[in-house]
Amino acid sequence: MEETRLVGLSQNQLKAIAAAAMVVDHLGVQIFPQYIAFRIIGRLAFPIFAYFIYEGMKYTHRPAAYLGRMLAMGTLCVVGYGVFSHQFYGNILITFSLSIGLLWACQNWLKKMNGPGSTGALILTVAVMTGIALLCSFLTIDYGFWGALLPLFPMLGEWIAPKAKARAFSLGSFAIGLFLLCMNLGGVQWFSLAALILLSVYTGKRGKWKMQHFFYWFYPVHLVLIYLLSELI
Repeated sequence: MEETRLVGLSQNQLKAIAAAAMVVDHLGVQIFPQYIAFRIIGRLAFPIFAYFIYEGMKYTHRPAAYLGRMLAMGTLCVVGYGVFSHQFYGNILITFSLSIGLLWACQNWLKKMNGPGSTGALILTVAVMTGIALLCSFLTIDYGFWGALLPLFPMLGEWIAPKAKARAFSLGSFAIGLFLLCMNLGGVQWFSLAALILLSVYTGKRGKWKMQHFFYWFYPVHLVLIYLLSELI
C-alpha cells in the first residue's frame, strides 16, 4: 500500500499551488514581460502537474476516458488559439495527452512483460515514443519531447524498485527526468527544480474536495481572462 504522511500537502493543495504559479507565469508572459520573477514563480506549475499525470494514470481504471478528456480539452484550446493567432500551438494539455498515451502503452507492456504479447506491447511502446519524438520535432508542443516524457520517469522509478518505498523512488526518478528537461530547455527552466521540495511533502492523499474537473477547465478559462485583462490594460 502506498505510504502516506500525516503532515504535508495534499494533491489538491499542490495542484492549487501549481495553478496559482501558472496564473503568475502567464501574467508575466502577457502583461508583465519585464519582470522575470513572474516566469521564475511560474516554473513550479509544470513539474507538479506532470507528477500528477503519472499518479492519475497509476490509479485510474479508465485510461481511455482520462486520455479522451485531456485530449478533447487540449484540442479545444488549440482551435481557440488558432482562430485568434492563425498559428498552431500544442498547449500543455496536448503535452499531457502525449504523456498519457505513452504511460498507457508502457503500463500495458509492463503487465505483459515475460508473457504472451510482451513483444507486441514493447513494439507499441517504442512506436508511441518515436511518434511523440517526431511530432515534437515538426510541431510546436509545449515543453517538447522531454516534457511529454517527464510523467514517465516516476513510473520507471517504481518499476526499478517495486518493493521499496514507492514514492521515494518515483520522486527520485522524476527528479532525474526534470533535470534532463532543464538541461534541454535551460535558462529560467532550472527554477522548476524547486517543485521537488513541494512534491517531497506530498501526503499521498487527494484532499477533501473532488477537484479534478476544475483543473480541466481552469487552463482555458484563466488564459481567456488574462487575455481580456491585457486588452483592457
